[in-house]
Amino acid sequence: MTSEENEDDNTAYLVVDSIVVDNIRTEDIPFCVLSAYYVFNICYPKGCNNFFSFLEIVILNYSSEKAPPSVKHILAALASHS
Repeated sequence: MTSEENEDDNTAYLVVDSIVVDNIRTEDIPFCVLSAYYVFNICYPKGCNNFFSFLEIVILNYSSEKAPPSVKHILAALASHS
């Protein structure tokens, strides 16, 4: 395996309007997805608000005070297992 092939295994691409905006390390994908929604002023997909609310709290350290009850339940369950 060449280093180029190995790099492709650990890289994702942010594409906006069919234009590659950036290549991203796989471990940075959740942060970059949240950032892209904010920067490009895009609403979260319908039905995914809880998922993105969870990511905002976990990745961006947003307050869980206003989180939906289902997200609070998941956070509490995760906290009790750590």
